[in-house]
Amino acid sequence: MKNCGKLASQHENERFQLCGDRQQASDVLSNVASGKPDSPTFGVAMNRDSDLIKALGFVALYAAYVEEGVDIVMLRLSKTKPYDESQSRLPTSRKIAWCESELATLNSPEITRVTGLLGEAKRLLVLRNEVIHGRIYVGFERGEMLASGRMGVPDRSITADELYDLAEQLHAVQAALPCIDSFATIRAIEAKQPDPKLR
Repeated sequence: MKNCGKLASQHENERFQLCGDRQQASDVLSNVASGKPDSPTFGVAMNRDSDLIKALGFVALYAAYVEEGVDIVMLRLSKTKPYDESQSRLPTSRKIAWCESELATLNSPEITRVTGLLGEAKRLLVLRNEVIHGRIYVGFERGEMLASGRMGVPDRSITADELYDLAEQLHAVQAALPCIDSFATIRAIEAKQPDPKLR
């Protein structure tokens, strides 16, 4: 875990530079909560158009960054509850559950936003799975269609706007997740398990 911790610190510093200061991250989170995320400020420029496949690519790209943000939160929490290599390979939904469980044990009123953001990440990743693991067909009279990869789920129409909306929400979450309540989380960890090495 020692080498992992060093990599985590380096990784967190890089992500702080990407997501900006805490106020900026807080603004992003407010946009997520209101359901009206701003246009992306960081990362690849997302110019909306009618290209369904390009929009799907942005969904995949920013969902991967969300998963990276979950990993950063998990690494941060590993200072009080170490995890092994097998747990690091868990599906992201189970990593989120692990983080939520550990955050609950910290019993801090300062870290409610990161808990809520993890829940939002989980919701958005379910929507990501629906479109990524489904099959998109184009050229139909009714427009583009999404066929689910699951039995018994009916086909439905899908648009580039829907995918861009999802990509923008994923972008907002990935920008905020490494930053929101990060210092409060560290304080709560120190209060739970005082250790000079954490200071």
